[in-house]
Amino acid sequence: MGSESSKRSYSYADKVRQRKIICICLSALLALVPLLSSQIRGSSNSFEIQLPGTGPVSLSHQIEENKKQPLDISPFEHCADFKFNAAVAPVGEVITKPIWFIAAPNRVSNSLHSTLINTMTGLGSGGKNFIAKSSGLKHCIGKGQTATCLASSDVNPDQFDFYGKAIVHVRNPFTGFPASYNLKSQLYRGLEGQNPIEEWRKGRDDWSYGMIEEFKTAVTAWTASKVDVGMYLVHEDLYDIEKGVEAMKKLRNFLFEAGFPVVPEEDLSCAWYNTLGNERITNYHNHGYEYGDYVPAYTKAQKVKYLKELEEVKKTVENDMELAGIIDRYIKESETETDIDEFIV
Repeated sequence: MGSESSKRSYSYADKVRQRKIICICLSALLALVPLLSSQIRGSSNSFEIQLPGTGPVSLSHQIEENKKQPLDISPFEHCADFKFNAAVAPVGEVITKPIWFIAAPNRVSNSLHSTLINTMTGLGSGGKNFIAKSSGLKHCIGKGQTATCLASSDVNPDQFDFYGKAIVHVRNPFTGFPASYNLKSQLYRGLEGQNPIEEWRKGRDDWSYGMIEEFKTAVTAWTASKVDVGMYLVHEDLYDIEKGVEAMKKLRNFLFEAGFPVVPEEDLSCAWYNTLGNERITNYHNHGYEYGDYVPAYTKAQKVKYLKELEEVKKTVENDMELAGIIDRYIKESETETDIDEFIV
């Protein structure tokens, strides 16, 4: 048995050891906090990892892909042999004039537009581009019957004797801008596939600031002209496996009303599948984007800024309930589905 003083000294030493252990545990826990927070940042649609010397890299598109149901394309396997013959097509009673197909610059590739219209009408060159020019072809007139003329908003439609209603292609600018940037790289730099992610980040930071204004101009520039909006072709619906055929049906009805031959309604599913192709359909189903390497993301500041600008655009088109509804949809989808990428080059 020790003395009273030795008991007190042992008791004090025990307390010191306990305090040291507690301090060590707290220090270890505090040290883990920034590591954990930098490795896992999440919401229902976002997951990021922090690599040494970089900002977070968004991995949300891989996670979203895992949530998707496997894409079943078996209903379209018979479409490989489908070909529409315009000679036996039902034709409307209107005298056919070319229809304006309005889109923001490079938001719709010339090949997609021509394939869509040629497949829908059975015409060999039904979809033409306003800027294409060759012997016997100028401003979409010549070299066979023209159903639609792909043009941007800087064309004055009142100078041409076209159909009085236009098809207006609409796309969420958050995905429309990177797709446009990618298409320019294909046209002018010979790019195949998707831009490297580093190139996308540079292009985004250098040029994306004007994308909402460009979107607004594309969908509203012709409101003062004599051409009315005949229909809005919503890009996202066209690409969606659940909504694509319905979007094609809307387009079919409009083309028929204008007097053009159109694919029989029972063949619309094959017309849709053959227009977009398996790769585009699969990528859009998995990522909500037509390319499969990565889903373009924006910095937090960019996302906040562009959403506010899109809200302002919606206010300017409130009299057009359909367009306002489409923009409202884009705002809501972009709030939850546009990824944040703070990568530091």
